[in-house]
Amino acid sequence: MLFDELGAGTDPVEGAALAMAILEHVRESGALAVATTHYAELKAYALETPRVRNGACEFDVETLRPTYRLIIGAPGRSNAFLISEKLGLDSAIIQRAKESVNSENKQFETVVEKLEEARIEAEKSRNEADRLRRELKEKLETATAEREKLLESARNELERARNEATRVLQSAKVSSDYVFQELDRLKKEKDKASFREEYEKSRAELRQRLKQGEKDADVKIEIEEEEAELPRDLVVGDIVLITNIGKEGVVERVQGDTITVKTDKLSMKVKKTTLRLLTELKKLDGKKKAQRSATYSPRPDVKAEIDLRGMTGDDAWFMVDKYLDDAKRGALSSVTLIHGKGTGALRAALWRYLKSDKRVANYHVGAYGEGDFGVTVVELK
Repeated sequence: MLFDELGAGTDPVEGAALAMAILEHVRESGALAVATTHYAELKAYALETPRVRNGACEFDVETLRPTYRLIIGAPGRSNAFLISEKLGLDSAIIQRAKESVNSENKQFETVVEKLEEARIEAEKSRNEADRLRRELKEKLETATAEREKLLESARNELERARNEATRVLQSAKVSSDYVFQELDRLKKEKDKASFREEYEKSRAELRQRLKQGEKDADVKIEIEEEEAELPRDLVVGDIVLITNIGKEGVVERVQGDTITVKTDKLSMKVKKTTLRLLTELKKLDGKKKAQRSATYSPRPDVKAEIDLRGMTGDDAWFMVDKYLDDAKRGALSSVTLIHGKGTGALRAALWRYLKSDKRVANYHVGAYGEGDFGVTVVELK
Protein backbone atom coordinates (compact mmCIF):
# COMPACT_ATOMS: atom_id res chain seq x y z
CA MET A 1 0.00 0.00 0.00
CA LEU A 2 1.09 3.60 -0.59
CA PHE A 3 0.87 6.50 1.92
CA ASP A 4 1.53 10.02 0.62
CA GLU A 5 2.62 12.49 3.33
CA LEU A 6 1.32 10.20 6.08
CA GLY A 7 0.14 12.18 9.17
CA ALA A 8 0.18 15.55 7.40
CA GLY A 9 -2.61 18.11 7.76
CA THR A 10 -2.69 18.12 11.53
CA ASP A 11 -0.46 18.96 14.48
CA PRO A 12 3.07 17.83 13.52
CA VAL A 13 3.70 16.09 16.84
CA GLU A 14 0.38 14.27 16.83
CA GLY A 15 0.58 13.68 13.10
CA ALA A 16 4.03 12.08 13.44
CA ALA A 17 2.87 9.90 16.33
CA LEU A 18 -0.23 8.85 14.36
CA ALA A 19 1.89 8.05 11.29
CA MET A 20 4.27 5.87 13.31
CA ALA A 21 1.37 3.98 14.84
CA ILE A 22 -0.14 3.31 11.40
CA LEU A 23 3.19 2.13 9.98
CA GLU A 24 3.83 -0.09 13.00
CA HIS A 25 0.38 -1.69 12.56
CA VAL A 26 1.09 -2.33 8.87
CA ARG A 27 4.53 -3.77 9.65
CA GLU A 28 3.12 -6.19 12.27
CA SER A 29 0.49 -7.38 9.79
CA GLY A 30 3.26 -8.31 7.35
CA ALA A 31 2.07 -6.02 4.57
CA LEU A 32 4.38 -4.07 2.26
CA ALA A 33 3.95 -0.31 2.38
CA VAL A 34 5.59 2.84 0.98
CA ALA A 35 5.06 6.13 2.83
CA THR A 36 6.31 9.62 1.93
CA THR A 37 6.88 12.15 4.69
CA HIS A 38 8.82 15.21 5.85
CA TYR A 39 8.62 14.28 9.53
CA ALA A 40 11.99 13.80 11.19
CA GLU A 41 10.31 11.43 13.66
CA LEU A 42 9.40 9.02 10.86
CA LYS A 43 12.95 9.19 9.48
CA ALA A 44 14.33 8.26 12.90
CA TYR A 45 11.70 5.52 13.20
CA ALA A 46 12.94 3.95 9.94
CA LEU A 47 16.55 4.07 11.15
CA GLU A 48 15.73 2.29 14.43
CA THR A 49 13.05 -0.23 13.40
CA PRO A 50 13.78 -3.65 11.82
CA ARG A 51 12.28 -4.29 8.36
CA VAL A 52 11.83 -0.54 7.82
CA ARG A 53 14.23 1.42 5.61
CA ASN A 54 14.62 5.01 4.61
CA GLY A 55 14.68 6.13 1.00
CA ALA A 56 15.12 9.54 -0.58
CA CYS A 57 14.75 11.08 -4.01
CA GLU A 58 17.93 13.00 -4.80
CA PHE A 59 17.50 16.74 -5.24
CA ASP A 60 19.98 19.20 -6.80
CA VAL A 61 19.85 22.37 -4.69
CA GLU A 62 22.00 24.23 -7.26
CA THR A 63 19.46 23.82 -10.06
CA LEU A 64 16.41 23.35 -7.73
CA ARG A 65 15.52 20.27 -9.74
CA PRO A 66 15.18 16.60 -8.81
CA THR A 67 17.65 14.14 -10.35
CA TYR A 68 15.06 11.31 -10.20
CA ARG A 69 17.56 9.03 -8.52
CA LEU A 70 16.12 6.97 -5.66
CA ILE A 71 18.64 6.50 -2.84
CA ILE A 72 17.77 3.53 -0.59
CA GLY A 73 19.11 3.40 2.96
CA ALA A 74 19.58 7.11 3.68
CA PRO A 75 16.90 9.60 4.85
CA GLY A 76 16.33 12.67 2.69
CA ARG A 77 16.81 16.26 3.76
CA SER A 78 14.00 18.77 3.53
CA ASN A 79 16.40 21.45 2.23
CA ALA A 80 13.80 24.10 3.11
CA PHE A 81 16.34 26.67 4.25
CA LEU A 82 18.62 26.13 1.23
CA ILE A 83 15.78 26.30 -1.26
CA SER A 84 14.36 29.43 0.38
CA GLU A 85 17.76 31.09 0.19
CA LYS A 86 18.08 30.15 -3.49
CA LEU A 87 14.64 31.60 -4.16
CA GLY A 88 15.72 34.93 -2.67
CA LEU A 89 14.16 34.92 0.81
CA ASP A 90 15.79 37.41 3.17
CA SER A 91 18.73 35.81 4.95
CA ALA A 92 17.69 37.36 8.27
CA ILE A 93 14.38 35.53 8.07
CA ILE A 94 16.16 32.27 7.25
CA GLN A 95 18.54 32.75 10.18
CA ARG A 96 15.65 33.43 12.56
CA ALA A 97 13.93 30.27 11.29
CA LYS A 98 17.07 28.23 11.94
CA GLU A 99 17.20 29.53 15.50
CA SER A 100 13.59 28.50 16.03
CA VAL A 101 14.29 24.84 15.24
CA ASN A 102 14.65 22.81 18.43
CA SER A 103 17.97 21.19 19.25
CA GLU A 104 16.78 17.66 18.57
CA ASN A 105 15.65 18.51 15.05
CA LYS A 106 18.90 20.42 14.46
CA GLN A 107 20.92 17.45 15.62
CA PHE A 108 18.96 15.07 13.45
CA GLU A 109 19.30 17.29 10.37
CA THR A 110 23.02 17.55 11.04
CA VAL A 111 23.27 13.75 11.17
CA VAL A 112 21.26 13.47 7.96
CA GLU A 113 23.47 16.08 6.30
CA LYS A 114 26.64 14.23 7.30
CA LEU A 115 25.16 10.97 6.08
CA GLU A 116 24.33 12.58 2.77
CA GLU A 117 27.86 13.99 2.43
CA ALA A 118 29.34 10.61 3.32
CA ARG A 119 27.09 8.91 0.77
CA ILE A 120 28.08 11.34 -1.97
CA GLU A 121 31.77 10.93 -1.14
CA ALA A 122 31.43 7.14 -1.07
CA GLU A 123 29.66 7.20 -4.42
CA LYS A 124 32.44 9.33 -5.91
CA SER A 125 35.02 6.92 -4.56
CA ARG A 126 33.10 3.96 -5.94
CA ASN A 127 32.78 5.60 -9.35
CA GLU A 128 36.50 6.40 -9.34
CA ALA A 129 37.29 2.83 -8.32
CA ASP A 130 35.08 1.53 -11.13
CA ARG A 131 36.86 3.81 -13.60
CA LEU A 132 40.30 2.71 -12.45
CA ARG A 133 39.23 -0.94 -12.56
CA ARG A 134 38.01 -0.54 -16.14
CA GLU A 135 41.24 1.21 -17.15
CA LEU A 136 43.32 -1.47 -15.44
CA LYS A 137 41.34 -4.20 -17.19
CA GLU A 138 41.83 -2.53 -20.59
CA LYS A 139 45.56 -2.07 -19.98
CA LEU A 140 45.89 -5.67 -18.82
CA GLU A 141 44.10 -6.93 -21.93
CA THR A 142 46.28 -4.71 -24.15
CA ALA A 143 49.47 -5.85 -22.40
CA THR A 144 48.42 -9.50 -22.65
CA ALA A 145 47.68 -9.15 -26.36
CA GLU A 146 50.99 -7.36 -26.95
CA ARG A 147 52.88 -10.02 -25.01
CA GLU A 148 51.27 -12.80 -27.04
CA LYS A 149 52.12 -10.91 -30.22
CA LEU A 150 55.77 -10.54 -29.17
CA LEU A 151 55.98 -14.18 -28.11
CA GLU A 152 54.53 -15.32 -31.43
CA SER A 153 56.96 -13.08 -33.31
CA ALA A 154 59.87 -14.42 -31.25
CA ARG A 155 58.78 -18.02 -31.88
CA ASN A 156 58.51 -17.37 -35.62
CA GLU A 157 61.91 -15.65 -35.71
CA LEU A 158 63.51 -18.49 -33.74
CA GLU A 159 62.00 -21.07 -36.09
CA ARG A 160 63.16 -19.08 -39.12
CA ALA A 161 66.68 -18.81 -37.66
CA ARG A 162 66.77 -22.54 -36.93
CA ASN A 163 65.64 -23.41 -40.45
CA GLU A 164 68.17 -21.00 -41.96
CA ALA A 165 70.99 -22.39 -39.80
CA THR A 166 70.01 -25.95 -40.71
CA ARG A 167 69.92 -25.06 -44.41
CA VAL A 168 73.30 -23.32 -44.29
CA LEU A 169 74.95 -26.15 -42.36
CA GLN A 170 73.49 -28.80 -44.65
CA SER A 171 74.66 -26.87 -47.68
CA ALA A 172 78.13 -26.46 -46.18
CA LYS A 173 78.26 -30.16 -45.34
CA VAL A 174 77.25 -31.18 -48.86
CA SER A 175 79.80 -28.79 -50.36
CA SER A 176 82.58 -29.89 -48.05
CA ASP A 177 81.76 -33.59 -48.59
CA TYR A 178 82.01 -33.10 -52.33
CA VAL A 179 85.30 -31.21 -52.10
CA PHE A 180 86.79 -33.81 -49.78
CA GLN A 181 85.80 -36.48 -52.27
CA GLU A 182 87.64 -34.48 -54.90
CA LEU A 183 90.67 -34.23 -52.66
CA ASP A 184 90.63 -37.98 -52.12
CA ARG A 185 90.40 -38.47 -55.86
CA LEU A 186 93.34 -36.13 -56.43
CA LYS A 187 95.46 -37.99 -53.90
CA LYS A 188 94.88 -41.19 -55.86
CA GLU A 189 96.03 -39.55 -59.10
CA LYS A 190 99.60 -39.07 -57.97
CA ASP A 191 100.94 -40.13 -61.33
CA LYS A 192 99.85 -36.82 -62.81
CA ALA A 193 102.48 -34.12 -62.95
CA SER A 194 99.92 -31.43 -61.99
CA PHE A 195 98.73 -33.35 -58.93
CA ARG A 196 100.24 -31.04 -56.33
CA GLU A 197 99.01 -27.91 -58.05
CA GLU A 198 95.45 -29.25 -58.35
CA TYR A 199 95.56 -30.49 -54.78
CA GLU A 200 96.60 -27.14 -53.32
CA LYS A 201 94.10 -25.22 -55.43
CA SER A 202 91.33 -27.54 -54.25
CA ARG A 203 92.35 -27.05 -50.62
CA ALA A 204 92.37 -23.26 -51.09
CA GLU A 205 88.94 -23.40 -52.71
CA LEU A 206 87.60 -25.50 -49.85
CA ARG A 207 89.02 -23.02 -47.35
CA GLN A 208 87.24 -20.14 -49.07
CA ARG A 209 83.93 -22.05 -49.17
CA LEU A 210 84.13 -22.86 -45.46
CA LYS A 211 84.99 -19.24 -44.59
CA GLN A 212 81.86 -18.17 -46.43
CA GLY A 213 79.98 -20.82 -44.45
CA GLU A 214 81.29 -19.20 -41.25
CA LYS A 215 79.69 -15.90 -42.24
CA ASP A 216 76.38 -17.48 -43.31
CA ALA A 217 75.96 -19.71 -40.27
CA ASP A 218 77.74 -17.45 -37.75
CA VAL A 219 79.97 -20.31 -36.58
CA LYS A 220 83.71 -20.83 -36.47
CA ILE A 221 85.02 -23.66 -38.63
CA GLU A 222 88.55 -24.77 -37.86
CA ILE A 223 90.55 -26.06 -40.86
CA GLU A 224 93.50 -28.24 -40.09
CA GLU A 225 96.41 -27.12 -42.22
CA GLU A 226 98.53 -29.80 -43.78
CA GLU A 227 102.19 -29.30 -43.05
CA ALA A 228 104.25 -29.81 -46.19
CA GLU A 229 107.90 -29.05 -46.72
CA LEU A 230 109.11 -27.34 -49.85
CA PRO A 231 111.26 -29.60 -52.05
CA ARG A 232 113.99 -26.93 -51.97
CA ASP A 233 114.64 -23.39 -50.80
CA LEU A 234 112.75 -20.75 -52.72
CA VAL A 235 114.62 -18.36 -55.00
CA VAL A 236 113.61 -15.17 -56.77
CA GLY A 237 111.60 -16.03 -59.90
CA ASP A 238 110.00 -19.22 -58.54
CA ILE A 239 106.35 -19.74 -59.34
CA VAL A 240 104.41 -20.51 -56.13
CA LEU A 241 100.85 -21.07 -54.96
CA ILE A 242 99.60 -19.05 -51.94
CA THR A 243 97.46 -21.79 -50.40
CA ASN A 244 95.32 -19.70 -48.03
CA ILE A 245 93.95 -17.57 -50.89
CA GLY A 246 94.41 -19.93 -53.86
CA LYS A 247 96.50 -17.43 -55.88
CA GLU A 248 99.60 -18.08 -58.00
CA GLY A 249 102.49 -15.64 -57.94
CA VAL A 250 106.20 -15.09 -58.55
CA VAL A 251 108.75 -14.84 -55.75
CA GLU A 252 110.27 -11.34 -55.64
CA ARG A 253 112.23 -11.46 -52.41
CA VAL A 254 113.24 -14.04 -49.78
CA GLN A 255 113.79 -12.96 -46.16
CA GLY A 256 114.08 -16.08 -44.05
CA ASP A 257 110.54 -17.41 -43.47
CA THR A 258 108.95 -14.28 -44.98
CA ILE A 259 108.54 -14.33 -48.75
CA THR A 260 107.47 -11.41 -50.95
CA VAL A 261 105.23 -12.73 -53.74
CA LYS A 262 103.86 -10.75 -56.70
CA THR A 263 100.45 -11.85 -57.96
CA ASP A 264 98.61 -10.49 -60.99
CA LYS A 265 97.46 -7.42 -59.01
CA LEU A 266 99.82 -6.72 -56.11
CA SER A 267 102.82 -7.79 -54.08
CA MET A 268 102.38 -9.26 -50.61
CA LYS A 269 104.48 -10.67 -47.81
CA VAL A 270 103.49 -14.18 -46.73
CA LYS A 271 104.87 -16.94 -44.56
CA LYS A 272 106.89 -19.65 -46.28
CA THR A 273 104.64 -22.34 -44.76
CA THR A 274 101.69 -21.04 -46.82
CA LEU A 275 103.52 -21.49 -50.14
CA ARG A 276 103.77 -24.46 -52.48
CA LEU A 277 106.39 -24.57 -55.20
CA LEU A 278 104.94 -24.78 -58.71
CA THR A 279 108.05 -24.05 -60.81
CA GLU A 280 109.05 -27.68 -61.18
CA LEU A 281 105.46 -28.75 -61.70
CA LYS A 282 104.96 -26.19 -64.48
CA LYS A 283 108.09 -27.39 -66.27
CA LEU A 284 107.10 -31.02 -65.85
CA ASP A 285 103.56 -30.25 -66.89
CA GLY A 286 104.78 -28.69 -70.15
CA LYS A 287 106.85 -31.73 -70.98
CA LYS A 288 104.19 -34.27 -70.19
CA LYS A 289 101.09 -32.45 -71.47
CA ALA A 290 100.81 -34.74 -74.48
CA GLN A 291 101.32 -37.79 -72.30
CA ARG A 292 98.57 -36.70 -69.89
CA SER A 293 96.20 -36.25 -72.79
CA ALA A 294 97.01 -39.67 -74.13
CA THR A 295 96.63 -41.43 -70.79
CA TYR A 296 93.38 -39.64 -69.82
CA SER A 297 90.57 -42.03 -68.95
CA PRO A 298 86.91 -41.14 -68.25
CA ARG A 299 85.31 -41.63 -64.85
CA PRO A 300 82.80 -44.48 -65.08
CA ASP A 301 81.27 -43.85 -61.63
CA VAL A 302 79.59 -40.50 -62.42
CA LYS A 303 75.81 -40.54 -62.01
CA ALA A 304 73.55 -38.97 -64.63
CA GLU A 305 71.86 -36.68 -62.08
CA ILE A 306 72.68 -34.51 -59.07
CA ASP A 307 70.30 -33.40 -56.29
CA LEU A 308 70.62 -29.69 -55.42
CA ARG A 309 67.41 -29.13 -53.47
CA GLY A 310 67.70 -26.90 -50.39
CA MET A 311 70.85 -25.10 -51.62
CA THR A 312 71.37 -21.46 -52.56
CA GLY A 313 72.31 -20.47 -56.11
CA ASP A 314 76.05 -20.04 -55.44
CA ASP A 315 76.34 -23.24 -53.40
CA ALA A 316 74.42 -25.21 -56.03
CA TRP A 317 76.60 -23.92 -58.88
CA PHE A 318 79.74 -24.81 -56.92
CA MET A 319 78.46 -28.40 -56.92
CA VAL A 320 77.33 -28.30 -60.55
CA ASP A 321 80.63 -26.84 -61.76
CA LYS A 322 82.57 -29.80 -60.36
CA TYR A 323 79.85 -32.22 -61.42
CA LEU A 324 79.94 -31.11 -65.09
CA ASP A 325 83.70 -31.73 -65.19
CA ASP A 326 83.13 -35.25 -63.89
CA ALA A 327 80.27 -35.76 -66.34
CA LYS A 328 82.55 -34.77 -69.22
CA ARG A 329 85.18 -37.18 -67.97
CA GLY A 330 82.53 -39.84 -67.65
CA ALA A 331 81.58 -39.32 -71.32
CA LEU A 332 77.98 -38.42 -70.45
CA SER A 333 76.08 -36.65 -73.21
CA SER A 334 73.41 -35.20 -70.89
CA VAL A 335 72.81 -34.88 -67.17
CA THR A 336 69.86 -33.89 -64.95
CA LEU A 337 70.03 -31.19 -62.28
CA ILE A 338 67.37 -31.73 -59.59
CA HIS A 339 66.54 -28.36 -58.04
CA GLY A 340 62.85 -28.72 -57.14
CA LYS A 341 60.03 -26.36 -58.12
CA GLY A 342 59.65 -24.05 -55.09
CA THR A 343 59.79 -20.37 -56.04
CA GLY A 344 61.94 -21.03 -59.10
CA ALA A 345 64.83 -18.95 -57.72
CA LEU A 346 67.32 -21.82 -57.67
CA ARG A 347 66.44 -22.87 -61.25
CA ALA A 348 66.84 -19.25 -62.44
CA ALA A 349 70.24 -18.95 -60.75
CA LEU A 350 71.50 -22.17 -62.31
CA TRP A 351 70.28 -21.14 -65.78
CA ARG A 352 72.25 -17.88 -65.52
CA TYR A 353 75.42 -19.91 -65.06
CA LEU A 354 74.53 -22.53 -67.69
CA LYS A 355 73.85 -19.82 -70.28
CA SER A 356 77.52 -18.81 -70.46
CA ASP A 357 79.14 -22.20 -69.73
CA LYS A 358 81.22 -23.45 -72.67
CA ARG A 359 80.68 -27.08 -71.68
CA VAL A 360 76.90 -26.80 -72.21
CA ALA A 361 75.35 -27.28 -75.64
CA ASN A 362 71.72 -26.85 -74.53
CA TYR A 363 69.50 -27.00 -71.45
CA HIS A 364 65.76 -27.20 -70.78
CA VAL A 365 63.24 -28.24 -68.12
CA GLY A 366 62.35 -31.90 -67.80
CA ALA A 367 59.55 -33.50 -69.78
CA TYR A 368 56.19 -34.32 -68.21
CA GLY A 369 56.60 -37.26 -65.85
CA GLU A 370 60.38 -36.70 -65.58
CA GLY A 371 60.21 -33.88 -63.06
CA ASP A 372 59.10 -31.09 -65.46
CA PHE A 373 59.89 -27.70 -63.83
CA GLY A 374 61.56 -29.40 -60.86
CA VAL A 375 64.58 -30.48 -62.94
CA THR A 376 66.82 -29.11 -65.69
CA VAL A 377 68.21 -31.39 -68.40
CA VAL A 378 71.68 -30.27 -69.57
CA GLU A 379 73.08 -31.48 -72.90
CA LEU A 380 76.88 -31.44 -72.96
CA LYS A 381 79.18 -30.66 -75.88
